[in-house]
Amino acid sequence: MRRIIRGVLFFLLIFFIAIQFIRPARNLGSIETATDLTHFVHTPDTVLHILKTSCYDCHSNHTEYPWYVNINPVGLWLRNHINDGKDAINFSDLSGFTKKKLDHRFGDIAETVEKKEMPLSEREFVCEKCNLKMCRDHNAATSLEKLLSTVSSTGIDACGQD
Repeated sequence: MRRIIRGVLFFLLIFFIAIQFIRPARNLGSIETATDLTHFVHTPDTVLHILKTSCYDCHSNHTEYPWYVNINPVGLWLRNHINDGKDAINFSDLSGFTKKKLDHRFGDIAETVEKKEMPLSEREFVCEKCNLKMCRDHNAATSLEKLLSTVSSTGIDACGQD
């Protein structure tokens, strides 16, 4: 029985070392492009800052990577996660959206934030000592929810002007 356990552990160690040599492509494109969000919707600086700090890592062509991205399988999972986020909406490239489809997508985003499906729970941290839940994106999500509900329900731009 010990031999089997040793063999399995040895195999897992070799596998873990081997996957460290797999380096997925990084999402390091330009944030600001001719087809980014600011060219389609008038976005106040405060809201743009919220989007850049809370959403752009997974929903743009540029990601600020945490240190642990260099450790696989976490790096592979994160790459897949970013690809899924960009498939949902890529704030760096909105050229494929008509105004109607973009309004619909903003409504979907507002609904997703409202249902607390975004930001993801992986971005929430719980203090083990006091059980306090901290979410760096809570205020950002609330502000974004207000902006998107205004844009999608009234058809006016993000500043509230006709």
